[in-house]
This record gives sequence, C-alpha cells and structure tokens, in this order.
Amino acid sequence: MVDHEELVSIGIIAVQSLIKGKSGEELEKYNKSYIGTAVRWAIRNELRNRYKWYSYKQGGKPEEEGEEGSSLDVSPEKLREGIYETILSIDSMSDASENDTPFDFLKDSAALPEERLELIELSKGIKKAIASLPPKERTIVEYRFYRNLQVKDVATYMGLSPSRVTRIVQSALNKIREYLIEKDHV
Repeated sequence: MVDHEELVSIGIIAVQSLIKGKSGEELEKYNKSYIGTAVRWAIRNELRNRYKWYSYKQGGKPEEEGEEGSSLDVSPEKLREGIYETILSIDSMSDASENDTPFDFLKDSAALPEERLELIELSKGIKKAIASLPPKERTIVEYRFYRNLQVKDVATYMGLSPSRVTRIVQSALNKIREYLIEKDHV
C-alpha cells in the first residue's frame, strides 16, 4: 500500500512538528514513549486519510456494510483484510523495548522467529475475534478503530446515539478480549 520511505517521511514530519519552536526545556519533557506514540499516530492518521480519500473518490462516502471493495474489483473480505494488516503491522512495528529509541520501530529489525509467530497468531486471533462479532458491533468497531471515526460520526452513520455507540464499542472490546483469552492468544 505505502512505501517504507513514505512511512519514514511521515514520521519525520511528525517529529519536526513536535519540536518546531520548542525550547530546550520544553523538549526535555518529551520522552521516548510520547515521541513514538506521536509518530505511530501520524502514520495511522495518514493511512486512514488516504483510505477515506480513496473511499470518497470512489463513491462519495464511506462504504456501508457489504459495499466495501465493490468498485475496486476486490472482494469486501480482501479489502477489510488489507486494512487490518496495514494497521496491525504499524502496531507490531511499534512494540519497542525500554532500551530502544523512539525511531527504532521504523527500522526493519529482525525479530526472533518465536516473536514473529506469536505476533502473527495474535493478529489472526484478533481478526477472528472481530469476525465473530455480530455485524452491527463489527461495523462499529471497524468505523471506530480502523477508520478512526469519532464516536459522534459513527453514531451518525449508524443512526444511533453517541452513548449507545460507546456502550457497543465497550461490549465488543470485552467480547474480543474474552475470545482471545478463551483461545489462549493472550
């Protein structure tokens, strides 16, 4: 979807915007975790913005359930799978240890085979857990976390109140957590 160089550029721009116009004392407040999180979110937001732009370009609004990929000659399942893999891969790159710098997750570090296998199994477990949710909950989780829509926007698209969307999201997250624990993914 996106070249590695583009991801690095997005991260650099995020760091530049963080430090622009800051004094030395202000910069000391930023720790590794904060900078790493800012870079991750900048990359996620850029990917989501590109996806939204492409969705609007193709149809004028975010896809409803069952419409995803219809104009792309791609099945909705393949499109959804691609979105999950992209966002989960960003999360996996960000798992830095205490000794790492905030930018080490941008490097293509070779993890131990056991770690890679564990991460692959966890991501498959999350996908299965999301797939096992009822359609309404699955759609709300996808809008909220994979398309990064605000609760009020999800509520508007789904025709629900924001408080109801929040309760559905919490219920879905609890079900996902229970599924992962039950299947020994956590």
